[in-house]
Amino acid sequence: MSSLPARLPSRAQCLDDRLSGATQTPLETQADDRRRSARIARIDALIQPAGRLALVDVSSFGCCVRYADPTIGPGHFIALNFAGLGAISGYVRWREDENMGVEFCRAIPPATERALATHEILESVRRL
Repeated sequence: MSSLPARLPSRAQCLDDRLSGATQTPLETQADDRRRSARIARIDALIQPAGRLALVDVSSFGCCVRYADPTIGPGHFIALNFAGLGAISGYVRWREDENMGVEFCRAIPPATERALATHEILESVRRL
């Protein structure tokens, strides 16, 4: 007797069965039920007033950010959202008054570093 699992039907066979009106398997029924149910997402984002949220300094491995929210501090994993560039994730390594040092998860390319240093606007900081 073979210990191999039974062969699963191909995607084409499943599609043919659906089109021919065959009954759904319990897994297919459960997947359909999940697609129909409402989903609730929680987004923890705080946008600070102008002047209280700013990129102070940037390098390829991290940056200094002015951010007034005291609930984010050393050890937190965050996402920095920049206008026109998207999000960059990193860890808060230090905090002093309103300034905090962020180490990026990955070094950013020199072109991105130049863009951030010259004109990209920091829109929000989000704790992940």
